Amino acid sequence: MSKSKSKSQKKARELRRRLKNRSNSLASTRTTDSAALIAKALELQKAGNLVEAESLYRTVIAKEPENPDAWHLLGMTLYSLRRLDEAIESLQFTITLSPNAAAVYTNLGVVYRAANQLDDAQLVLEKAIALDPNYSMAVSNLGTVYMENGNLAGSECKLQRAVILAPDSLEAKMNLANLWQRQSKFEEAENAYRKLLRRQPKNPLLLNNLGESLRQQGEMHAAIDATQQAVNLAPDSYEMRLHLGRYLGVVDRREDAKRELGRLIEKHPARPEAYCGLGRMYLEIGEYRQAEFNFRRAVDRDPNSYAAHGTLLYMLSSKAGVSQQEVFDEHKKWGQRHGNVQRLRSDAQWRQLRDRSKDRKLKIGFVSPDFRNHVVKYFFEPVLQLMDRSQFEVYCYGEVYSPDTGTARLQELSDHWQFTVGLSDEQVAKHVLNDEIDILVDLAGHTGGNRVRVFAFKPAPVQVTWLGYPNTTGLEAIDYRLSCETQNPIGEPSYHTEELFRMPNASFCFAEPKNAPPVNALPASAEGEVTFGALHRPEKVSEDTLDLWAGVLKACPAARMIVFHTQFNDVSMPMVVDGLAQRGIDQQRVSVESDPGDVHYLEIYHRIDIALDVVPWAGSTTTMEALWMGVPVVAFYGTQRSSRATAVIMKNVGQESLIADSTDGYCELVSKLSCDLERLRMLRGSLRSAVSATITDGKRFTIDLENSFREMWHRWCDSE
Repeated sequence: MSKSKSKSQKKARELRRRLKNRSNSLASTRTTDSAALIAKALELQKAGNLVEAESLYRTVIAKEPENPDAWHLLGMTLYSLRRLDEAIESLQFTITLSPNAAAVYTNLGVVYRAANQLDDAQLVLEKAIALDPNYSMAVSNLGTVYMENGNLAGSECKLQRAVILAPDSLEAKMNLANLWQRQSKFEEAENAYRKLLRRQPKNPLLLNNLGESLRQQGEMHAAIDATQQAVNLAPDSYEMRLHLGRYLGVVDRREDAKRELGRLIEKHPARPEAYCGLGRMYLEIGEYRQAEFNFRRAVDRDPNSYAAHGTLLYMLSSKAGVSQQEVFDEHKKWGQRHGNVQRLRSDAQWRQLRDRSKDRKLKIGFVSPDFRNHVVKYFFEPVLQLMDRSQFEVYCYGEVYSPDTGTARLQELSDHWQFTVGLSDEQVAKHVLNDEIDILVDLAGHTGGNRVRVFAFKPAPVQVTWLGYPNTTGLEAIDYRLSCETQNPIGEPSYHTEELFRMPNASFCFAEPKNAPPVNALPASAEGEVTFGALHRPEKVSEDTLDLWAGVLKACPAARMIVFHTQFNDVSMPMVVDGLAQRGIDQQRVSVESDPGDVHYLEIYHRIDIALDVVPWAGSTTTMEALWMGVPVVAFYGTQRSSRATAVIMKNVGQESLIADSTDGYCELVSKLSCDLERLRMLRGSLRSAVSATITDGKRFTIDLENSFREMWHRWCDSE
């Protein structure tokens, strides 16, 4: 039982005692006048005149202190006025007057749910159903509470039952459709919303939900159409306008998106969501200064907006000219501000409650939004496939909004699977706790859709961050960061709140690219001059990166360069070309592309002789793909962990000579390699097999990872 519920019940008991004493001097029978007043108040309540309705209900209660109808309807009026604590007290007192009224328990459950007291809501709704098993409203509301608590199977059972009990109930059917949406059954949800819209074509909530279902299926223009209709019907709905603004930004209707989101900011300047919407739009199109500006405005308006603050950390990680200490301090600030929660278990409690046998089978949990056809899958799938199930039991917690074939593959390989979309961070943490996970691993850091804050609740005795993000999480509750000696040499400041756990070779492996085209002949053999290439995301092309590339192009005046990524657009493309032009590079020497045409995107490497690195957030996936296509990558070994991923890979494939630790050294190294066509031909013919024997050797890496997990567990077992 929650503290707020206990407090409310005490107030209700005290209220009942006082009113009982008072009622001894008042008539206890209901008068005709009271019935008329209640009827009048109910009319006002239905018409939205809530303050007047409240006044009339209180007039009745003054005359008849134990009138259950007046107390019940007063409670629902207070609920509509969003005075939830008072509503709960009123309904709890009604129950003392009418202890067998299923409708009162049901409405109390509705108010508890609005107050985010889901456990209390579940208890009273179960009581309502015990009193009346066929009360469809109680069954439907309980199904919704189950859904919000993450009990999706129980939710579906109850909501299906509610539809059977009340086949004409729009609410029950909409709740069931909402559940299907949560279960990623988007087509079923869409069909259900469309059927309901045939009955109520001007229901804005149905149209809004339909729009979200269509968005999840990638039908953005249809989603915009449905959401626009919802906004036309409910022009004051913040949520619906927010959805519309975000959707418009996705389809490059940027001016329309700015107008919608700007309107929300004008009317609700204290709310952070619209600023975040603008920030995301600017981030996606490459206007990073505007993106940062709006995310900072979101954090200023709501310092508790941990997602907006986390996005700022993500942007800071790839921003040029920022010191490691500044990046570290901002991450620590995030941890102190957003990780300051009540832990589910203290370290002492974990040591007391958990079996500390050193060599027993361990439960390992992995948390990520990227369990889908995302680059993280190519790092994680080999591990999931090869982990020794006699020693480790694997649980995956996926914040996956749109499951795909990649999701299905990872589900197939895992021992246990839990979708976390729609659950609060604390609810996810409780799932982890109930699953008795021994080591919980974050795979995302502060990237989009992350669940880093789950770890603040300390739902597992040992917690680790790995993959996906180049910097610390800033959370003291996470014990380790997987790394290696190349990324974090011993004796160097770590700039991590986590302890660095150095693995023996590299801190990652990579699945061999499927359906990759064969390696072709060296382009420079036919062209006469080398072509540089970079297939990095636009946000990684920082000012420092442009400085580095310009230096290379000046050192090799006959060379050309291809920059490619599908996320480049009409804003970010000119930023690269103009940025290099401002550094003295002829625009004719640089081609920025985003469409591979009818061929596999890796065939871009058929035109590239040497791949260039990016700073301060170095390449990883792009580096391994380039090597797989026979294209050597010259690595820049920077002063921080995030700028060393390419160097780790090149060292592991036996090409340590292609690593430079200064801009001048980098340009000299690229220039020297450009003049050695024989070495380039040799590398083109041998790199794929070198990668296959090292970085894509999933078995070797998985054994290293298992040994690391076991060592972490031994340390915890030995801790005091």
